[in-house]
Amino acid sequence: MMLKYIIVLLVTFAVCAAEYSLSQKNKLNEKGDHCHKELNLPLSVDYKQRAQAGDVTSDDSTYKKYVACYMRQLDIVEESGRIKSQKLVDFLAEGRNRHLLKHTIDTCADTVEGETADDLAFNFHVCFWTTKNFDM
Repeated sequence: MMLKYIIVLLVTFAVCAAEYSLSQKNKLNEKGDHCHKELNLPLSVDYKQRAQAGDVTSDDSTYKKYVACYMRQLDIVEESGRIKSQKLVDFLAEGRNRHLLKHTIDTCADTVEGETADDLAFNFHVCFWTTKNFDM
């Protein structure tokens, strides 16, 4: 009985711990490093990891700028802050349910608002991570 319990826990953990593919990680890291330098952030700031993990708990202006820069560097957001939905779907689709992903992205892209391009990009980030119903 204990073995079954352990197997269920391991399978659950494996499903919930879904990550980015190697090519996605490489691109995310490259673009994140670019924004880190562009914004002249100290090495101690962990915005790249926070953005990749879907951290929506901070709304400080520098984190918003970082998220917007990150999304621009990935070419998934226009300079105006509007999301390039299909590009984002294509980038994230590997290993995920494309239909659920597209639905979440389209819903957020069509509903978020913001006063600036950075606000719009960050508000999309918040919407995406708080409404997605699939593992990343």
